[in-house]
Amino acid sequence: MKEDFSQKYNFVNNVGNHLLEVDMSSYETFRNEFKSNKNIDVILIAEPGGRTKGAMQVGLCELPPRKKNIHFEDPIKQPSFPGKTTYDALPDLEKRYDKILILTGSQSGTKTTVCSEVERVSEYLENNGSEKVKMLFVTGNPDSETGKIVKKHDGIILKLKGIEDMDPDDYKSVGVLGDLFENEVASLLQETTEIICNDLEAEEFYGMVERDFKKIGRKFDENSSSIFFKNLTQDTANRSNVFLSGFAGGGLLVSETADVRWGHYKRLIRGNSYVLCGDHSTPPPLPGDVCTWTSFSGAKQIYPGAVGEKHIIDLCRKSIKRGAKTYSIVGTANSPLQEIASKDHTLLLKGKKPSRFYVDALLSHSIAIIKGVNTLLERGILEEYSAKRMKEEHQIG
Repeated sequence: MKEDFSQKYNFVNNVGNHLLEVDMSSYETFRNEFKSNKNIDVILIAEPGGRTKGAMQVGLCELPPRKKNIHFEDPIKQPSFPGKTTYDALPDLEKRYDKILILTGSQSGTKTTVCSEVERVSEYLENNGSEKVKMLFVTGNPDSETGKIVKKHDGIILKLKGIEDMDPDDYKSVGVLGDLFENEVASLLQETTEIICNDLEAEEFYGMVERDFKKIGRKFDENSSSIFFKNLTQDTANRSNVFLSGFAGGGLLVSETADVRWGHYKRLIRGNSYVLCGDHSTPPPLPGDVCTWTSFSGAKQIYPGAVGEKHIIDLCRKSIKRGAKTYSIVGTANSPLQEIASKDHTLLLKGKKPSRFYVDALLSHSIAIIKGVNTLLERGILEEYSAKRMKEEHQIG
């Protein structure tokens, strides 16, 4: 029986209901791979810069500090990764860790980069017969080429419905360019994080999903006509650029993941989207541009690696001085970031630990973009929404 978590957003209902359709037997097997006192290494494999990889990172971002025996590797971002590819790194990683989980996700299972990396892991297993390495695959298409490889080596496949059998042009239900699947992945892994951190059993999953989506559904319904969403929608529906930023950790991951989605939307009206971190490679905001900041604490922290170790709060103030319109998504009331952006331009998403804040912040970006497309249609800037045409025009895979 489908749940109506939200009265306003069918998109939110679909994310929650698709999670409730996850096969419990498969989920229990998936969850139990993380249930170990052994030293575990988790390697994320996904399309470089893609939405699914970002969703996986957001969903798992609260886990590493809380479970010291679980370590995460990002072959693309981490200079310390012992090899150019996962295949090259596995011999060294097998010496360091008792167990290695290759975690990947793809709606279609046909992404070339993902499939080729999984093929290389398969080659390694065939050549070395390792018992330490296990592949975990979250997908909407278990019978894809990637799925077949994972099955071949007794890996674990967890099916998420995603946009399967749904109209890709029904953006209010599947999201702009079908980012329903990515939000499902983020929530799936966040709920798994909570289960792991609290040593809960897999059967708690369904109840946790119902609890959390009832809360966030009410929150988004209450804010559907808020000044935050109204002004953000109006301001981003103009020919301007969007700048996203977040403090170190989950806030930054949310910004990087949402940047892909905002970029798709803004190119419809000849704008663009950037992640703002204070370095010289990103153009500064100009009058009329929109800056959205994401932080659970909303307090002053330093963006890691930024030129001159600039504070995000300082960047926020400078953006306002340059004439940019500023919004914030925070998890703490009356924080410095909320005060700078103003309460009317702030979405407050309170949470517990391990926090759903980052997953819900990512979901709020998807809702804002859905509302934005609706505004473009109402203004006549778009005659119709076509996911296929957007992919063709912007060469989105």
